[in-house]
Amino acid sequence: MQFSPDGKHLAAGYDDGSLIILDVTQVPWEPIRVYKTGATVRGLAWHPTVPTALIVGSGNGDINKLRFAANGKPARGDFTGLEQLTAFIHAIAINIDGSQITVAYGRRIVFIDTAMGFEMNWQVDRSDSIPTRFTNGTACMMLTVGDIQYIDNRTILASFVEPGAPFIAYSVVPPFEEMWKIESRPDPGIQMGHSAISQSNKSGIRILAVTNRHDGIDWYCLNRKRYMMSTQLILGTSAVMGIKFIDDMTVIAGQGNGKIAIATFGMAKDPPIFHFKLPEEVSFIQVRCLCGMRLASKDQRLVVAAAISTASTSKRNSGFTALIPRYSLRVKCQLNGVIPVRVKPLTQIPRFALKIAVPALANQDELPASKCH
Repeated sequence: MQFSPDGKHLAAGYDDGSLIILDVTQVPWEPIRVYKTGATVRGLAWHPTVPTALIVGSGNGDINKLRFAANGKPARGDFTGLEQLTAFIHAIAINIDGSQITVAYGRRIVFIDTAMGFEMNWQVDRSDSIPTRFTNGTACMMLTVGDIQYIDNRTILASFVEPGAPFIAYSVVPPFEEMWKIESRPDPGIQMGHSAISQSNKSGIRILAVTNRHDGIDWYCLNRKRYMMSTQLILGTSAVMGIKFIDDMTVIAGQGNGKIAIATFGMAKDPPIFHFKLPEEVSFIQVRCLCGMRLASKDQRLVVAAAISTASTSKRNSGFTALIPRYSLRVKCQLNGVIPVRVKPLTQIPRFALKIAVPALANQDELPASKCH
């Protein structure tokens, strides 16, 4: 689930292969496109310079390209294209100018040159891929990618699902060599979840924040290439939770108890928390993934979209909710790091701004699909 670069649309993929495009300039948010990709949606990446274009990776190895006609234009004006890989897709990333995408599939990472244009046939060449493995002494372990992200136009950083695996940076130009790595938190058995990389702050420092499946958020310094600290959260589950940076030191992170935390580097515990107000019959809620967008306004509004799973005594379903908390977080630097000084009370919309179940949506369009579903 991702907001478009211009902040006007939200794309969300479902386990059943549905892809929804929402117009978030409307209140409530309005679904303008619903597509079927043919397999579980595993990755989304908006084109950085074409705000209505995105790339969708599916569990069957399909890479769907979509550019939709905005401003109320009909779907028949949309462009769709298909590229194919031979294994399960785990994650997709696109560089800052849209000239290259990186796809983690199976236990490999492939680099695809897209400089010729979004609508051209891309050459997906296995020779432009590398295996994801980690050598420790004489032992060699094949790894499964959890997330991939561009650090810059020359380097990507991959995180892995195997406990204890390091974070590995690779060059995105031939021969696609490993450049450096960061050892994971010195606590054996901790399995990592999703990760996010900050933009450089005034000091040029960049932070890697990672949710883990044990006790919260782990923070790493990319400049020093090492683990720094952790922020404790009440997870309530071992499921993988989403995390996104909203400024150069602050993240939003999901929790298994249906709450979302706003954590700043330097917080050891007790970050500000806000939660969803649900009907009384709902007995369970889990934040599966989330994304955030800062609005250019005087009150520093943050829009958070969360994909949630809920359960009641009679049924279990999933959908979206949108929260618009208003907050002010001031920090000061001390020898032991950055600590919160003042956090104004968080406010939120008193009910769901949007809740959609995919089966209720009609007029689903089929994206091109391979025959190996």
